[in-house]
Amino acid sequence: MSGAEPVSGAHSSSNVPLSSTALPSVDMLDKSTAKLSIADQNDIEELGSLEDASDGHKSVWRPAYTFKSGAVYTGFWKGNARHGFGVQHWPNGAVYKGDWVENFRQGRGRFVDGNGDMYIGEWQQNVPHGLGIQRRSDLSTYEGEWCQNRQEGYGVISWCAGPCYEGVFMTGQKDGEGCCHWPDGSEFMGQWSQNRINGVGSYTGSDGDSFQGSWRNSMLHGMGRYLWRDGREYNGQYANDMKEGFGTFCWPLGRYRQCEGFWHAGQQHGHAQWVMQDGSIVSAMWQDGERITTPELLSNPQGGEQSQAAAVGADAPSTSEPAAARTGPLAGDPWTHPVTEPVPQTKCVQKAPAVEAVAEPDPEKGPSKTPHVAAQIP
Repeated sequence: MSGAEPVSGAHSSSNVPLSSTALPSVDMLDKSTAKLSIADQNDIEELGSLEDASDGHKSVWRPAYTFKSGAVYTGFWKGNARHGFGVQHWPNGAVYKGDWVENFRQGRGRFVDGNGDMYIGEWQQNVPHGLGIQRRSDLSTYEGEWCQNRQEGYGVISWCAGPCYEGVFMTGQKDGEGCCHWPDGSEFMGQWSQNRINGVGSYTGSDGDSFQGSWRNSMLHGMGRYLWRDGREYNGQYANDMKEGFGTFCWPLGRYRQCEGFWHAGQQHGHAQWVMQDGSIVSAMWQDGERITTPELLSNPQGGEQSQAAAVGADAPSTSEPAAARTGPLAGDPWTHPVTEPVPQTKCVQKAPAVEAVAEPDPEKGPSKTPHVAAQIP
């Protein structure tokens, strides 16, 4: 090699699927709510057709009542309305045990569906609202705030022997400041929008590599700083998870100290200057990761005459390294699990958004690797 080598930024072009669970749409949730509204309305109409059982303003306990639908309620009543503490069983095996107000599940209560999924917490007009905990049969847990049947506010999602997300939710999606921890010690802290990493954030891998900077749609996008555990460092611009624009790459040791220049689609493209340990500066032009001009010695503080080949050096560290297969929790094997969300139905639990992933970079492949983040949510 007779000249400075390209500082490449090649990446794997494929995104790692983040979850095998589809995110429920608003329409799906609304349809579920509508179904239960019809069932509740039928129960209320049935109770209203009964002979007046008014006990004044008192809430009194009565024996079990079986609805035409097959549901059975046992507990306190006020007139013909379920009011106070009560337990209702549905034909599909679902059970609600808790407070009722004028035929609404309202106050504090526990709901368990036929599959063993469970919600414990506060309710308002038949839906989770306030603080609550949801545990699913797949060993995932959500603890936090709810608003009209969706995660909204501050919450924590965790999985047994899996990742954990702690942060802000909006209408059932991660939206705001949040932190995600992986079992291997990897961590992302930063901003989320509509269930994706968007804004400013930092990622630290279990191997010690780290990235701090801007993200868009769960990919590096904008200005950022990538630091390898061996001291190598890249500061510059990214677009869609690849180097794009101006940047500077530095080495902690060796003859070569710094390369600054331009990148396109992850490859050096345009003018670049190399600074060596003795202070010499060499420039050259690049195109698609290949040097297309003879290196020019711009400065030689040591004095004397040196050939361009000697100035640039045949031992320049190679940075034109191909992207390698990713390893760790963000490569290939699913790391996410569905975030559960109770839906106002006789079965009051439905899947909701899954935590997104930040891909783990390969520390052995130099500046060609950046922490790729998969943006796909089925």
